[in-house]
Amino acid sequence: MASRNDNEIKMNMYRRGNEHELLLLQPPREEEEYTLTGLSITSSPFTTRNGKCSTIFLYSTFTLLGISQLLPWNAFTSAKSYFQVRFSCYHDGIDGDFELWFGFIFHITGVLPFVYWMGVEWWKERQRRRVEKNEDVEKDCEGNRLTQSSSLSAPLLEDTTLHAPSFSPSPQQQQQHFRPNKHRKKQSVLPDSFLLPPLIVSTITFLLTTLFIFIPSTINVFFPILTYTMIALNGITCSIVGVGNVALSRIYPSNMSIAPLMNGLAIGGLLIAILN
Repeated sequence: MASRNDNEIKMNMYRRGNEHELLLLQPPREEEEYTLTGLSITSSPFTTRNGKCSTIFLYSTFTLLGISQLLPWNAFTSAKSYFQVRFSCYHDGIDGDFELWFGFIFHITGVLPFVYWMGVEWWKERQRRRVEKNEDVEKDCEGNRLTQSSSLSAPLLEDTTLHAPSFSPSPQQQQQHFRPNKHRKKQSVLPDSFLLPPLIVSTITFLLTTLFIFIPSTINVFFPILTYTMIALNGITCSIVGVGNVALSRIYPSNMSIAPLMNGLAIGGLLIAILN
C-alpha cells in the first residue's frame, strides 16, 4: 500500500515537472492593450490604484456615450418650429420640406463611413492577395531554377531522386510577417483615437448651430447651406460613434459596457420626449 502511494506521488511530481517545463517553453503572454484617445486601456480588473479604470467611471462613461449617440438627430428634429421660422425667410411661406431634407441628408451621410471602410478593406485584401501571388510565383521560379541547376551538376544515377529544396523563412522574416498581423488585430478591435474626433466635431457643429440663433436672418444669407452641412457632419459622426461604442464595449464586461450604453440610449430618448 505504501509503495503504491509512493508511486502515485512520484508520477504526480513527474507530471508537474513536465507541465512546468512546457510552461517555460511557451512564449510569455503579452497583455492586450488598446488605446483610446491617448489613454491606455487594458482588460484587467478595474482598480484605480493600478491606474486602471474604475467601475463607476466606466458605467458613467458608457451612459454618456449612449446619450450622445442619440441626441444629435433628435436635436434637429425637435427644433421644428425654429427651423420653420428661419427657413420661411428663404421660401414662399412656411413649408415642411426641410424635414425631408434633414432625414435624407442625415441618413445618407451616415452610410458614407461604412462605404469608405468597406472600400479600404477591399483594397487592402486585393493588395494582400497580389503580394501573396507574387511571392508564390517567385518561390516557384526559385524552386525550378534550383532544381534545374542541381540536375545538371549531380551525376546521372538511376537510384538518385531529385527533390526541390523546401523554403524555410528566417526568424527575421517570420517576425516581419507576424508583426503587422498583430498590429492589425489591435486596430480592428479598437482603433486608436476612434471616438474623440467625431465627438469633437459634433460638439463644434452644435456650437455653430447655437450661434446661428443670434445672427439675424437678413444677414445670414447662407443659413440653409450651413444648416444642411451641420446635419451632414452629424450624420457622419453619429455613425462613427455608434461603431466605436460597440467596439469599445467588447473589451469590457457587459454589465459595465453594453448595459450602460443601452441605458444611455434610453435616457436620451426619455429626455428628448420630456423636453418636447
